[in-house]
Amino acid sequence: MKNLIVVLTTIFSINAFAQSNTLYIEQSGAGFTGAITQDGATNRIGTVSTPSIINGTTNTLTINQVGNTNSLDFAIYGDTNTISITNTGDTNSVTLDIGSNGADSSTNSYTLDITGSSNTIESTITGGINTVDITIFGDGNTITNTISSSNTELTLSITGSTNTITTTQSGAGAHKITHNHTGDTGTFTFSQSGVNAKTINIITNGNNQSVNITQTD
Repeated sequence: MKNLIVVLTTIFSINAFAQSNTLYIEQSGAGFTGAITQDGATNRIGTVSTPSIINGTTNTLTINQVGNTNSLDFAIYGDTNTISITNTGDTNSVTLDIGSNGADSSTNSYTLDITGSSNTIESTITGGINTVDITIFGDGNTITNTISSSNTELTLSITGSTNTITTTQSGAGAHKITHNHTGDTGTFTFSQSGVNAKTINIITNGNNQSVNITQTD
């Protein structure tokens, strides 16, 4: 069975193939261009209690899910957001929240590319001019990002499985995290806060790595 509910006021392209795809989108504002392709079974974009809402102007959204049992909830508030998500594999879960309770969160850019299965990504972003780029090649990884500052950059490139990465960026500073990891079963925690700019640039290789970095004023 295929469920499709779309409420749009702008240009949109949707392709859904196979059965049991579920899609819910509600968009308000002007200048939004989106293209969503789901290919497989039991893909869905909405829920965890019904997100899939875009609220604002000049948003661009491209989502492509290929595989079985992929899921994605998004609630994007504000304007000039650019989101591009490619999800290839089975049972990956992505939750994306840009903005807070409908408040403006402008000029965000979010790119996510997953190849693998059973990965869980949860990103909560408030503030403006944030850039997030996450690439995952592997299975069973868990990534949690919380950004509540402006002029922030987060770049993660993970090749491996069952890694856990948690990042927190807050305060008025222009914070930047770049992490490139190859290996399995690693645990990584990065925290940046304060008004002064912070930079973490780290490359890790090998299995069972454990890294905890905190930067503050």
